[in-house]
Amino acid sequence: MEKIKISAVILTFNEEKKIECCLKSLSWVDEIIVVDSYSADATLEICNKYQTKIFKRKFDNFSSQRNFAISKATGDWIIMVDADEEITKELAYEIKETLQKYNDIDGYYIPRLNISFGKLLRYGMNSPDYTFRLFKRDKVKYMKEVHEIPIITSEKVGYLKHPIIHRNYQSISEYLPKLNFYTDLEAKEMLKNKQKISWLRIIFFPIIRFIWSYFIKNGWRDGFAGFLMSLYGSIYMITKYLKYKELTKNKKCE
Repeated sequence: MEKIKISAVILTFNEEKKIECCLKSLSWVDEIIVVDSYSADATLEICNKYQTKIFKRKFDNFSSQRNFAISKATGDWIIMVDADEEITKELAYEIKETLQKYNDIDGYYIPRLNISFGKLLRYGMNSPDYTFRLFKRDKVKYMKEVHEIPIITSEKVGYLKHPIIHRNYQSISEYLPKLNFYTDLEAKEMLKNKQKISWLRIIFFPIIRFIWSYFIKNGWRDGFAGFLMSLYGSIYMITKYLKYKELTKNKKCE
């Protein structure tokens, strides 16, 4: 049977603290594509220690970055990995075995274990957390500028058993800049799509989200980390709404 070529794709920007663990976990793939948004730290220096193909591209949005990265890959299959994620040995073996065994599936959802504030999260909003990360190169295009969505041009999808390890926010200092960055992007996308957000939604949706995550989805069972993730999810929501209101107000004054 002809060998199936697998390309790993990673987007980077100032990821010197996490990228090496990610790259080490990808030693089994045939090609690693790194698309970097002009990192100012040692990210690319670390990437150059490994067999990577590096492309620099000014960041505009996540979907276009991912689509650009896919266009540079030469593998039959793409595995999309974030810089703060690792592929376990068990998952790597499962991927290789599965792709050799099944020819009629075009993509796979992979479970993800999230480690936030030093705690493996088993409850809350991201449990269970399945992400569509493994697919044939010509079967997916990413849409939406932030929290991008893979559009799958096939209904032939499957599920893998072993997880990706996601080392998410490990400190409040690490979380806050990302909160600001992502809410900026979301507010601008909401403005672009001319969404209507009422003050009732701004006030009550973050409260409902906290209740849903912490109590109904049992986030409290993850201890203090579960509380922080539930709280920050609500803060994220109200922040993007208020930023959107600021943008709409500024636009009226133009």
